[in-house]
Amino acid sequence: NVIHKGRQFDKNFMDGETDWNEMFNEDSPIEDIALLVDHVYDEVSGVDPAVLHFPGDDYLTNFNNCAMNSATCCYVANRDGGDPEDISDICVIENWKNPRTTHIASGGHFSPYTVYMANDDDAAFCQGFAWDDAEDSFSNLVKGNTLFWMAFKDGLVDKQYVRPPPGSPMCGCTELMPKVSHTDCVEAKEKYIFDGSEIKLDLSFGSCTEDSLASHMKTLSDEGTVSAAAADVAAWRTETSCDIQTSEFLAEKGWGPKPE
Repeated sequence: NVIHKGRQFDKNFMDGETDWNEMFNEDSPIEDIALLVDHVYDEVSGVDPAVLHFPGDDYLTNFNNCAMNSATCCYVANRDGGDPEDISDICVIENWKNPRTTHIASGGHFSPYTVYMANDDDAAFCQGFAWDDAEDSFSNLVKGNTLFWMAFKDGLVDKQYVRPPPGSPMCGCTELMPKVSHTDCVEAKEKYIFDGSEIKLDLSFGSCTEDSLASHMKTLSDEGTVSAAAADVAAWRTETSCDIQTSEFLAEKGWGPKPE
């Protein structure tokens, strides 16, 4: 309830289904939203910030488990009615993974999915962040703050990006989000200042050194702070061409030959 609008609003926002996500600036100016978002941002960033709890399965189903140690947001529009920066293609959406978002039930052999045939007119922007396995690590401790910054501050207010790929949440655990061709990487920045007799955290956020979430997770894997399996799945889901992803996915479903 970080935005002080209640759990249902938070859930709908992460699904891309609030007026903040659906209305354009001419009807609902971003400046009105920014007043509230910036107020919260000032409390959860900078010197001696409040630490936000990550909205796990007891609060938002979009963030159940997050077995890949990462979360992403994907957008296909902006609040002026145009497109976001086009850095990615949407490949496959596994609709059955998000029944409380898609309202599509699955069971038995019924696992609904959507294969996207991207064309030159489509535009999509995806970005994500990762955290270490160790619960007392910096990236793990502030992952709730990082999610707030990525979804509310950077995604909505600063970039003014809205609307998820149809059939998908706007933000969620990476394994619940669409399979895409590229995902940018963002992260929390750790700095400490001496304030009188105390050393205090000065928390900020920005782009990773690496140029993609997959590359960043490979770095973390090499350092031993996330599993190699998590890094491998991130590379497959967030940094693989749609031709390869869709062919492999359809082959698994029995709809085509397995790619060589």
